Amino acid sequence: MPIKLPKLPDREPVKVTLSLSPHLHRAIAEYSEIYRETYAEEAAEPVGEIIQYIVQDYLDHDKGFARERRKRAEAGAARAMPREAGNGHAKK
Repeated sequence: MPIKLPKLPDREPVKVTLSLSPHLHRAIAEYSEIYRETYAEEAAEPVGEIIQYIVQDYLDHDKGFARERRKRAEAGAARAMPREAGNGHAKK
């Protein structure tokens, strides 16, 4: 039964505190159980552990977010380029 999220890498635990609606918590817990079954794990990943990988995977595959992030990085790089005195153009 393939799912979108790949097998999690070995990692040091990171504590994250956030509030979830009961509906979202149940959905993530169910996702964690399906993950356990998919990868034949002994126990389901705790919601607090798996959620960071779900969010990271979502961000990694959101093309609109990636496009906007690139535009902002390019704008920041353009602002950081040194300018020649008086003409407002970047040095080449």
